[in-house]
Amino acid sequence: MNSVPIDESRGEWYKAIGFLVVTAILWSSAGLLLKMISWNSIAIAGIRSAIAAIVLLAFLRRPHLTWSSAQIGGAIAYTVTVILFVSANKLTTAANAILLQYTSPIYVALFGAWFLGERATWLDWTTILVVIGGMGLFFLDDLATGGSWGNVCAISCGVTFACFVLFMRKQKGEAPGPWAFLGGFIVLISVTIRYVVTALRS
Repeated sequence: MNSVPIDESRGEWYKAIGFLVVTAILWSSAGLLLKMISWNSIAIAGIRSAIAAIVLLAFLRRPHLTWSSAQIGGAIAYTVTVILFVSANKLTTAANAILLQYTSPIYVALFGAWFLGERATWLDWTTILVVIGGMGLFFLDDLATGGSWGNVCAISCGVTFACFVLFMRKQKGEAPGPWAFLGGFIVLISVTIRYVVTALRS
């Protein structure tokens, strides 16, 4: 029976922790950086997705696109999530956008039983409520009642992000990289078409 060397297993564990730390820094700084850019939401989403697609292409070399229903659905959910996330950060406070977007685990728990046949346990629900409650306390001073359209975008972003997670879990054997690459490519194409059509009409 083959066994993974302890040093190699520990190295992979540290690598995973490192990736999580970098991801947390990038995610937490996204709202601040978006606020600093004066472009409109669609333009930012397009450039952001273009950069992401280039980075993913360099990393993946040849993205494995199966064109399965789950991969296409996940890519579309990712596309809408990116646009809504940028829009929410532009139209409401970063605190509102982050808090409302991260209601996504609630939708995953609710729809998981129907879509995946997985039922959330009491421990899942407790964890979700504690996390959302903690985030609410953390951002309490920064939450605002204004920016209603931004709040709608943020809530919708939570739903579409949950859909992306559900589609990924539907195809557990597939790596998420190609999904994000395809989604970013769709965003870029959509934004390009929008601006071409706008230019032709003017």
